[in-house]
Amino acid sequence: MLTSYLSLLLFPVALGTATPRSQQQCRCIYGDPCWPTDAEFSSLAALLSQPLLRPLPTANPCYPSSAPVGNCSEVQASYTDGIFRSDIPGSMQNANFETYLFPNGTIDACYLNVTLNIPCNQGSVPPIGVDIRKAEDAQAAINFARQKNLRLVIKNTGHDYLGRSTARGGFLLWTHHLKDKAYNAAFVPQGAPSTQTYEGKIEQISSDLNRAHIFLFQLSRSALVFNGMKHTTMSINRADSSSVAYLKGVLLALQAVGLWGEDIVLSLQVSVLVRTVDSRTQMTEPHFLFFLGVDNVLEFTIVLANGTLVTTNAYQSPDLFWALRGGGGGTYGVVLSATYQTHPKFPLTTPNLQVSFTSPAIAQSVATELFRLHTDLSDAGWGAYTWVFPEFMAALFIAPNVTVDDANKRLEPLVSFATNATGGAVLYTTPEYGSFMEWWKATFGSGAPGQVGGNVEIASRLLPRELAKERPEEVARIALSLGVATKYVFLFPPLEYPSQHTFISFFSSSVAGGAVSRVDPESTGLNPSWRKAIAEVYITESWEEGANSTTILAARERLKQGTDVLDKLTTDSGSYLNEVRP
Repeated sequence: MLTSYLSLLLFPVALGTATPRSQQQCRCIYGDPCWPTDAEFSSLAALLSQPLLRPLPTANPCYPSSAPVGNCSEVQASYTDGIFRSDIPGSMQNANFETYLFPNGTIDACYLNVTLNIPCNQGSVPPIGVDIRKAEDAQAAINFARQKNLRLVIKNTGHDYLGRSTARGGFLLWTHHLKDKAYNAAFVPQGAPSTQTYEGKIEQISSDLNRAHIFLFQLSRSALVFNGMKHTTMSINRADSSSVAYLKGVLLALQAVGLWGEDIVLSLQVSVLVRTVDSRTQMTEPHFLFFLGVDNVLEFTIVLANGTLVTTNAYQSPDLFWALRGGGGGTYGVVLSATYQTHPKFPLTTPNLQVSFTSPAIAQSVATELFRLHTDLSDAGWGAYTWVFPEFMAALFIAPNVTVDDANKRLEPLVSFATNATGGAVLYTTPEYGSFMEWWKATFGSGAPGQVGGNVEIASRLLPRELAKERPEEVARIALSLGVATKYVFLFPPLEYPSQHTFISFFSSSVAGGAVSRVDPESTGLNPSWRKAIAEVYITESWEEGANSTTILAARERLKQGTDVLDKLTTDSGSYLNEVRP
């Protein structure tokens, strides 16, 4: 039963968690007398397929500034490239998670800007780790960490917006090189009767394939698998969402088994959830309606916290299978691979809408009309990412299997209202593509701007469908009250991030609604709020590189205050990330 797996978390190394100090001694970290000796690490290395890692911060090659130890020019040119960062074991997608803020306000970091004249230090980057290439590597590393009571962190190819894929003085498990993939025309889960066969396009994918690998693999199979989309990377063993879900479902792959609920695309922060007909539901809607990723996964392989390798599905260790589909990456173990149902390709139209506001009253009226349309678009199978500020509003819609004419007809009331309200300060285009892959290449292919490398922290809430439907004016008012934009480019793409301060983005149909709401909320470990939600709303804070502790703590306080405002709007709901700080 599930309790048997939960009991594993009481081991000295609880993946992604920590036993209360009153019940368990503190984890051993680098610099403590208990830290393993070189000889003990050598004994571990003998069990591994790869040499031990010695992770360093991203900017380390630029130091010392008088005679850099590495290729600083490459680091400077690629600092905001998520793929570049994903290939570096000590690099986080967001630079603030490489730094460490001591209680006394001292900051330990390694900054790209060498003119700050601050030495390059290790920060929060673990000093040693294991390059996981196969199950035996994970087992050896987990057993070693448990025996030595080390603070263990799992880092994959992707990001974690609460910094839980790193830990100062910790012991790192890096799953970046788990990139196997396989295709099956028919699949029988382990332990299932032979009559229980899933037919169609079934893919078994290791946990750290990035989106490009998956896209190309699926292109050859004319198939889609549901996952995150972003011009950065992400994958399965994330610990940032342990109270919500690490598999929450969007379309296609960031990582093979990444964040399956919401993700951010490019510097535009565009996220969509395009839902499609599933053969198991006999749905007949005219538009594609995908379920969440957790509803499409068929089987996992995972190394548990006690070092045991387990294959879990609906027929074999079903309680663990239930928990993994929503229980949080890294909570129960290190997931090595997932097998899941894919779906046919489809053409799509991607309307882009941008509106400039000259007064609060105009902003309120246009934003209200947008949110009023929200549920209708969701019911029609559309996805969208919309963000609202007092100065402007922008949205990217994804309309699967919808023609340009049909898309224009559906959006005409909103576009006309915005045009009349603003005196024509509207930019509206309706590109169409033969497939999702075609759109992805055009939007996120070579030359796309990066969105990583900065200092960002996020809080979020799930927006209930009924609230958006019944009280669009209130949703618009809250959005505008939180949005602060001080810089933007009125072009799509690219749309630049605001330069500072809190801002809020409301997804139009990006995480739920449609078929997602019709799934039994008890069928997976996913937070049930996802089944009642129509959108995720989130706020962020950022600060400049080299900022002092006063600036950083003030930004975090504003983030908390903004979250309090969201809580007044999204009562009795959930959040995208587990907000407990590590």
